[in-house]
Amino acid sequence: MSTENDIVTLLKTNGTLTAIPFHLATDPQSVALPKITIEKIGERRQYSNDGDAGLSTANYQLNAIAASMNAAKTLARAMKSTLAANMLATYGSTRFAGIFIEAEKDMAAPTEAGIEKPAQISILSIRANFYDSL
Repeated sequence: MSTENDIVTLLKTNGTLTAIPFHLATDPQSVALPKITIEKIGERRQYSNDGDAGLSTANYQLNAIAASMNAAKTLARAMKSTLAANMLATYGSTRFAGIFIEAEKDMAAPTEAGIEKPAQISILSIRANFYDSL
C-alpha cells in the first residue's frame, strides 16, 4: 500500500467521510459530488548527523469538493479532526510520526471553457512524517 492509500484508510475512520469517494492525484469529472481528491506535492527523506534517520516527509493537498461551501467545509473539518486525533497512528503499512495542517484555503471550482462548475472546494495542505518501515 502507498502512504496516500493509508491516509485514505485513516480518513475513512471518520463517519462523515466513510461514504465519500476519494481519488488519488486526479479529479474525475464524471464522479458526482461530494468527493475528495488527494495530491502528493513532494516527498523527501530526513537525515541526521549519523545518516539516514529512517523517516520521510511528504506534502499533500486534500481537496474537499462539494456543491456548497458549507458541505465542503464540513468535509474539511472532518478531515482536520481525524488527522489531528491520529497524528501518531499506524494505518495500513504506514506508521505516522506526525501529520500537520500546513494551510487551508476555500475557493470556487475553476471554470472550463467558460462553463461554471457547480462546486466549491475547501483545500487542506498537510505534511505527513512517517517511518520507512514498520
